[in-house]
Amino acid sequence: MAVLAVPAFADILPEEVAICRDKPAGSACTTPEGAAGTCSEMTVSRPDYSGGIPPKYKQVKMMGCVATAKGSARSALPWVGAGLGFLALVAALVFKPRRPTASPA
Repeated sequence: MAVLAVPAFADILPEEVAICRDKPAGSACTTPEGAAGTCSEMTVSRPDYSGGIPPKYKQVKMMGCVATAKGSARSALPWVGAGLGFLALVAALVFKPRRPTASPA
């Protein structure tokens, strides 16, 4: 009889922690939201089954991707550029010089 191993939900790392797995502190990373960040120590809540079911939750320090202020400002830049490009296109269409039409003689 074969026994299948299924990972428990307790084994699943939060996404920001999984991003920095096997990276040293200070490494550049990208947060789950897409902002630039740095791998640094953070506190996460993990289930503790040592007292039985239901588990108690304890705070554990792990390496995770933390957004930097610099990264969030950079992520807005493409949207600003796209918005300005759209406005320039609308202005070019609205203020387009018109050719004079020939009047019947």
